[in-house]
Formats: sequence, structure tokens, C-alpha cells
Amino acid sequence: MAHHTDNLSAGTQVVSLVEVRGTNNSLVHPRGAVGVVARTPAVAGEKFLVRFPDGFEFSLHRGQMEVLKHFAVKRGEVPWPEVDAWRKELHCDFEGALAETKLPERPDYEAANRFLIRARRDMAKGVSLCC
Repeated sequence: MAHHTDNLSAGTQVVSLVEVRGTNNSLVHPRGAVGVVARTPAVAGEKFLVRFPDGFEFSLHRGQMEVLKHFAVKRGEVPWPEVDAWRKELHCDFEGALAETKLPERPDYEAANRFLIRARRDMAKGVSLCC
């Protein structure tokens, strides 16, 4: 089963877990093809745009792809010392973020609600949320 973390960044290398098909349902890339996330969805649950080495772009749901490094680890293609070093690096990153991040005691639910309502209304009107 795929590692379902929706917060992938543009530039993340991914492995397609499905066949990538073009027009007329023709096979463009087999399952296991590696691509790069070119665009992330604005809304959770929507598709990511993935660009393959030949320039072909295809939209995939998060469950239809796996982060390349996770895929290699699961298949046993990464030696244990490298996996363990990565684990320790991530642990240090998390500890550093915990020590340096100043979060309020409680989330500001009202501010979050105002933002989400405004964003949804703007999106319905076709207003761009960025730039």
C-alpha cells in the first residue's frame, strides 16, 4: 500500500503505481515509471501533475504514486545503514522543529474558519489565491 502523505512538494521524485496512458488509451509509461511532481493540487484529494523524463505530463491521485525514496526502501533496494542514517536525520529534523517552532497553546479556529470560508468563496468566484 502507498504511503499516503498528501503534502508532496513540486520537484519530488515519484514512482507511478499505475500504467500511464495517453490518448486512445495507449500505454505511454508502464507501472513503476519515475517522474517528478510538476504541480500540487490546490485542494486535498485532487490530482498531482507529474512530468516524466520524456516531457509527458499526467495527473495522478496521491494513492497512484509513491515517493521514490520510500519505494526503494520498501523494495529493499536501500542498504540498512543508509535507511538508518535517513531515519536519524529525520528524527533530528523533527526534534529541531519541535524546539524552534512556536505554536500557540490552542489553534485559532476562528481565524482558520475565516480563511477557509474566504478561500472557498474566492475559488468559487474564480479568484486566484496566490500572486
